[in-house]
Amino acid sequence: MKKDTPYKVSLLAYVRSHLLLLLVALVVSVVLGDPSYQEQFSFVSHRLLQTTINNSNGLAGFRTCDGCFCIVENEGEMCPIDPPFTNFTSIIPTLRNLTLSNPIGPDAACNPYTNETCALTPSQNLGGGACVVEMQEPLTDFSSCPESWSYHLRTFSGTFEEATQQRLFVTHNGSCGACSSLQDLAVYMEQGANLREASSRCGALGLIDADRAIQCFEEIGFSTEWATIWYFNTEKTAEACILLCAPFVLSGNSPNGDPPTCPLAPCIDCDETQAGPIFRAFAGRTRRNSGLLSDIIRPCDQVVRVEQVDPCARATLAPSMAPATTPPSSSIRWGFPVRGAICTAVLLSLH
Repeated sequence: MKKDTPYKVSLLAYVRSHLLLLLVALVVSVVLGDPSYQEQFSFVSHRLLQTTINNSNGLAGFRTCDGCFCIVENEGEMCPIDPPFTNFTSIIPTLRNLTLSNPIGPDAACNPYTNETCALTPSQNLGGGACVVEMQEPLTDFSSCPESWSYHLRTFSGTFEEATQQRLFVTHNGSCGACSSLQDLAVYMEQGANLREASSRCGALGLIDADRAIQCFEEIGFSTEWATIWYFNTEKTAEACILLCAPFVLSGNSPNGDPPTCPLAPCIDCDETQAGPIFRAFAGRTRRNSGLLSDIIRPCDQVVRVEQVDPCARATLAPSMAPATTPPSSSIRWGFPVRGAICTAVLLSLH
């Protein structure tokens, strides 16, 4: 029998405990026959359900837009009552202990923001609908998962919906890229809304020493591939948005404006426009396309529903593949100009 996820359990518990109250209220509204009562009941019950799930789902540490975890863009629509799950404590150790057999990154030191011929190695279908994890059982060491187990990333050419319908192990929407590893996913989960604070000192180190700054990011837990594409993104944002982002970083302003629209701050919006498309294409994973929340509130249609589960629970569903190889270490280090370091702290909470 399939075991319910913590999120499903909390939802079922809520519905069961409040079912009688909701039924009574519904009957009263119908008997009265007044559309205004029915509309008020719908709004109040929806908001009550939303608030209860938000509290049980650990959303207290994340920003909201008028109480919603995302931005409702169409007038008349209500906040979705199924916010992303945020407590991944039980699966983070497993994500960290699995080895990626095919690390994906920009070709050599090619900067995709300045060189249109740059490509990911191994190459990926940038139009793919989902990044899929394929577990690889050890061929010589029969330890239980995750010890000695590894995994392979594959871009699924069909749509995201088709991948989920086929019950593939989808780790995020869109093609795989430099940030698609489960290692990077674990860091996103672990840091949650605190990633900016945890990594701000790394950005400061970039003013002095590039190698030390990248090492700092790796000490937080990120992969070298993640650090590479993020550096390129930082450079682009610094070049295009420095006049907007310098005062933003120094002021400590919120990344979103006031409700009900909660618009992106000018610095964040500039990065989204100028650097975002290439970053998403080469990075693959962002928090919102992985079903995770971040320090920035995004439109509801951008927060993809991805069920992040224990990889070992899916291990028997994937075919065995060739033995994993140890990811090559990278000795490439890039310059880290002052303008790039200025924007690093804010960029770390963008994607």
